[in-house]
Amino acid sequence: MWLLYGANGTSGRLLLDIWQKAWADLPPPLLAGRDPIALKALGEEYGLPFQVFSLEQLAAVSLPAEVQLIVNFAGPYAHTAQPWLTFCLGRGLAYLDICGEWPVLKEHYEAEASYRQAQVAVILGAGYDTVAGEASLYFFRQRYPTAQRIHLG
Repeated sequence: MWLLYGANGTSGRLLLDIWQKAWADLPPPLLAGRDPIALKALGEEYGLPFQVFSLEQLAAVSLPAEVQLIVNFAGPYAHTAQPWLTFCLGRGLAYLDICGEWPVLKEHYEAEASYRQAQVAVILGAGYDTVAGEASLYFFRQRYPTAQRIHLG
């Protein structure tokens, strides 16, 4: 089982739709977040369990033993990544997010040794925010192979 924090946001709903249509054979997520009304509605829509808590309550949160992965889809990651990473490191849980905030990514790449030492899988910026930019750059380079600079505005 995995926990999806930020399930009621745009990306969370996209992930739930994909999970339901294409990955239904994978373990179900436990929905989590701050909004009890939204989580209850999502839980009913997808037939999934949910748990309501804020990140301020995270230290006291008790999760089912089956949860092995935390998927954080709640931004801004400058506020949400560190509490989840601290939680995961303390409990030996894997962590994944879709952060595209460069200062946050830099901070956590610099902490890689602590993740390795704790033997916890940490996947930051799992493609979502960077795929569009990298794909655009790829196609730009295909069209303008001799270009030396690109100015975006």
